[in-house]
Amino acid sequence: MNAGAIELYREHGIDLENQPLRIAVCAQHCNGGIRVNKNWQTNVKGLYAIGEAAGTFGVFRPGGAALNSCQVGGFRAAQHIAYSAERSVTADFPRVAKEAAEELDNLIAKKKGMQSTLLTVREVYQKEMSESFAFLRNPAKMKEAKKRISQRSENFSNDNRWAEKEEISALFKNLDLLNMQEAIALSMIEAAENFGSRGSSFVFDGGDFLERKPKAEDVEGRKYIVTAKKTENGIQTGRSPVRPIPERELWFEKVWNSCKDLQRRRTE
Repeated sequence: MNAGAIELYREHGIDLENQPLRIAVCAQHCNGGIRVNKNWQTNVKGLYAIGEAAGTFGVFRPGGAALNSCQVGGFRAAQHIAYSAERSVTADFPRVAKEAAEELDNLIAKKKGMQSTLLTVREVYQKEMSESFAFLRNPAKMKEAKKRISQRSENFSNDNRWAEKEEISALFKNLDLLNMQEAIALSMIEAAENFGSRGSSFVFDGGDFLERKPKAEDVEGRKYIVTAKKTENGIQTGRSPVRPIPERELWFEKVWNSCKDLQRRRTE
């Protein structure tokens, strides 16, 4: 919990240094996503990602400002599409579309079975992430979970079966879910092992979480974004330097920090 939140509780008669506070933790939103440029365009030409789908929030983004960030991203993407983006379609489009359709047809046909398993399998996928990749993280436990995720990817055709054509969308949702889990798991392991506790996550080297202190954060890690990219050899993780905040007086993070500093000086 950040210092500002602790002080807010103190102002309302709750001293967290001496009083226990019952909490229920849930995933509000993800501070990561698809890598985009300043116009919220991905590395796929013509494809834009905004909001929680884009990796623009970062570890310092206040939760109450998430909606504003989504609005700004949508506005910038719309501007770029309207005034800068090319309006041409590749001449290869018919061939690419035909190959994609054939691949999807083959995938759908392979997964058809007498009894649907899609929802049951999805529960297994989701439970894995909740148990191994929540806000309390053990790198060794996460690595074991990552192996299971990889095995499920290899067995996807055998595990996921659909019975009615209306379930085909759920089939692709499971496939997307598993692909994203593998990328996120690798990114979390990379961050935990190299940067320690970071953002809202607490990293422990082992043992009972309640009996051990979390691993301290390596603040040098704040200079980097952990990335995951699909290659011929599978998903590979890496690091990219954080782009500096523009030197503008009205940039949100600068105004927010100035406001907090002013509040702190007033209380002193």
